[in-house]
Amino acid sequence: MGAGPQHGDRAFGSRDGLGFPEPVVLAQVGAGMSRVVYVNGRYLAHAAAAIHVEDRGYQFADGVYEVISVYDGRLVDAKAHYDRLDRSLGELVIAPPMSRLALSHVLREVLRRNRLSRGILYIQMTRGVAKRDHAFPHETSTSVVVTAERGGQPRP
Repeated sequence: MGAGPQHGDRAFGSRDGLGFPEPVVLAQVGAGMSRVVYVNGRYLAHAAAAIHVEDRGYQFADGVYEVISVYDGRLVDAKAHYDRLDRSLGELVIAPPMSRLALSHVLREVLRRNRLSRGILYIQMTRGVAKRDHAFPHETSTSVVVTAERGGQPRP
């Protein structure tokens, strides 16, 4: 196990109290590459990433996702994807967890850490962790997961 996060492994706060694992030394995947994901304010090795069992996205599919193609290191139609993500969150009355600028930073950092110039970014945002109940919780923090995969074709 790792000794905890190193400088630069956290972004936009932490949710240590919700049972997320501490970051560990990044597991090697493929040809010397480490696969890195973003989960609730932390950049983690893919194998170490986890969400809380009571996350409403897991329990009730109470969340949204957006998929963005990456081509030549650039997000394809980023504004349209951000607009749709904002609209989807608004329709479900889920608070945006961060500004577009902050989200853009997270997405670009996931690309950088994965050395990805062509592939797909997956963004998932849920209402967050709350006691299992069908009624919407009043106070939760939106959960955010960003993953990246190599390959794929940019969509028009």
